Parts: sequence; structure tokens; C-alpha cells
Amino acid sequence: MVALLSAWGAYQSTRLGSQESLCNNKPNILQLQEFRAEQKSTLETLADLSTFERRLAAGSAADAPRARLVEAQFSNRVKAAFGPWLALDPLTNPDAPASPIDTNLYERPDVGGAPTTQTGGAGSYWIPRRTS
Repeated sequence: MVALLSAWGAYQSTRLGSQESLCNNKPNILQLQEFRAEQKSTLETLADLSTFERRLAAGSAADAPRARLVEAQFSNRVKAAFGPWLALDPLTNPDAPASPIDTNLYERPDVGGAPTTQTGGAGSYWIPRRTS
């Protein structure tokens, strides 16, 4: 009987240890997902900035065909902000933002509702990221 109880105790201990390990890994997985989503958002913003810089270079070189070609490659985020930004005459207006990406019309790429991890008194837990 003692051997049976001992075996049952060992089985339960192993089972509970595995479940606890899975619970402890969940915040790490969620943190990795959050990092990947933020990284994707940053890369999209950098791509927008790079395209804008190519447009700026074409305009500075007075190469209108190339400028139009680059504008056609703008993401929808940059397209929405570029015209109003250009209307501010940024080359002569010191109050104009440095780029359309710095305006309130440019919508930064969303991180896709990636969860975010929080650490509390009872350990780590996660909350979904709010999208606006």
C-alpha cells in the first residue's frame, strides 16, 4: 500500500510540475509575440521613411519622373500624410514637421493587437494590447 501511495504521489507531482511549467512559459511566449509585432511595426515605419527619403532625393535632383515613380510606391499611410505635409511648404516653413511621418495624419503601423505582459504580485500575466 505504501508503494502504491508513493507512486501515486510521484505521478501527481510530475503532472503538476508540467502544468506549472506551461503556465510559467506563457508570459515568455506572449512577450516574444509582442516583440515580433513591435518589430514588424518598426520595420514598416522604416520602410515608409526610406521611401519618403527617396522621394525627397528625387525632388532635390529635380527629377520629376523619378519623384512620381517613388510617390506611386508610397504606402497608404504615407500617401495620406504626404499631400497635406507638402502643402505646409516644409522647405521654407520652419514650423512644418520634418517629414509626413511626423504629422498627425501619418498612422503608425499597428502592432496587430499583440498581447502585452505585465508583472504583478502573483507573477506575470498578460493583457491584450488596445488598438485605436
